[in-house]
Amino acid sequence: MSTVKVGIARRRLLGLGFAMGAGALFAACAPAPTPTPVPPPKPAAPAPTTAPAKPAEPPKPAAPTATAAPKPAAAAPTVAPKPTVAPAPAATAPAPAKPYQGTEISINLSSGAGEQTMRNEVAPEFEKATGIKLNVLGTPYENLHDKQFLVLSSKSGEYDVLYSAHHWADEFMGNGYYKPLRKYIDDRSLTEADWDVNDYVPAILDGSGSYKGTLYALPVSQNIRLQFYRTDLLEQAGLKPPVTWDDLLALGKKVTDPAKNVFGAVVPAKQQIQISCAYLDILQSFGPWMYDDKFKSSVTTPEGVEAGEILMQMVKYSPPGATGYDGGQAAGAFTSGSLAVATFNWWGSGFFGFRNPQASKIADKFSVTVLPKKVKSSSPGGHWIMGVAGDSKKELAAWAFVKWYTSKTEEQKRVLGKTGGNPNRLSTMKAMREKPEFQAFITAYESALASSIALPRVPEYEPLLDSLNKRLSQAAIGELPIRDALKKHEEDVAAIFKKSGRF
Repeated sequence: MSTVKVGIARRRLLGLGFAMGAGALFAACAPAPTPTPVPPPKPAAPAPTTAPAKPAEPPKPAAPTATAAPKPAAAAPTVAPKPTVAPAPAATAPAPAKPYQGTEISINLSSGAGEQTMRNEVAPEFEKATGIKLNVLGTPYENLHDKQFLVLSSKSGEYDVLYSAHHWADEFMGNGYYKPLRKYIDDRSLTEADWDVNDYVPAILDGSGSYKGTLYALPVSQNIRLQFYRTDLLEQAGLKPPVTWDDLLALGKKVTDPAKNVFGAVVPAKQQIQISCAYLDILQSFGPWMYDDKFKSSVTTPEGVEAGEILMQMVKYSPPGATGYDGGQAAGAFTSGSLAVATFNWWGSGFFGFRNPQASKIADKFSVTVLPKKVKSSSPGGHWIMGVAGDSKKELAAWAFVKWYTSKTEEQKRVLGKTGGNPNRLSTMKAMREKPEFQAFITAYESALASSIALPRVPEYEPLLDSLNKRLSQAAIGELPIRDALKKHEEDVAAIFKKSGRF
């Protein structure tokens, strides 16, 4: 199998877009109105110069009654004798409303709640709208990259729609596992003008779905990390939301009370992506990234070690058993009312769940802001992206789903009240600004976007992440001191890049 090798560069997710101000962007990117079809002429008699199919011939000069006044009936030949016949342009039959009805397409995505929503809610709605049956195939996240790579490299055509992590993009797009999208987007017989690709935040679209200047996929879930906090607990303690990591540690020390089942923070330390993101939240706020431009790990620098020490302090203020938590379990701890601050674990989808009074004990007792900082607040950014699989045999039906799922209407349904999530479109962000209940969230989200750094789009990303997950988890459960764990990761990074030919 061929593997695409790419360079490393920091990718700012927001870029110049928000420097213009939200109002200017919304106005500049307002969708074009949907064209209205011209109706056929009414049956009322038109003026002689508007004869429908054939223009009236001039009168013949040789007629014997040329000097007589024209009879009223003489105008009749210029009136359409069959007023119910449509003019020539209407002779072309409109495209069928459901051109791919009866087609079955498959999508592969990470197992879990998103997979269930896709199967039980999204697929039936899409089939009702289009007549296309969506077959949902779930794979556990830890196996998803390898499963998708194996299937796509086999050219079996098993997947029609691909739903994958953006940090695999260069590898997948470079190997032809996604089809370019412009041929669908620019074809008005396939994509309505109102769908509007220019409604996306430009840097989100380019940073997640493009490869070497070509658009292959669309962002569907923007993983920007924020700080959620209990307004009632902080008020009782006389504290404000943490601005720095030192503030967060002080809060944890003051409010943690196991007897009352209240804890100052949570570090989900199970050996998976959440613990690495928790560490990167802190490391990025010092300035360094996972490794430098020469592929040398940053974790054993003074900043990297201090970030690790802060993380271990936060483990002390986490609930019992948090060393085995994944993101969902950490979210459950916040929803149950056990946490004062939750910095590491959720993106926009958590916001919706926390607000649900049927499932949350803190529905009206929390708010949200940006992550704490050392030098600056900075979130590691990631995306889930969607596109047409490179070897799909049903690409137009697959595009019909991608277009439908990423439309303005469907994104706003998800983000503003159905399942939650982070917005990718300017129109969705504008709609959130118009709703008081989303003010804190959208303000924090826009600020976090401006300083976020995308997870690296390199083929080695998965083994790099696996190593960081493992070493940080070993430190959290006490198997290794944090300095030793970070040193082990540095050694792993060198071996991974040497194997791939970076060194």
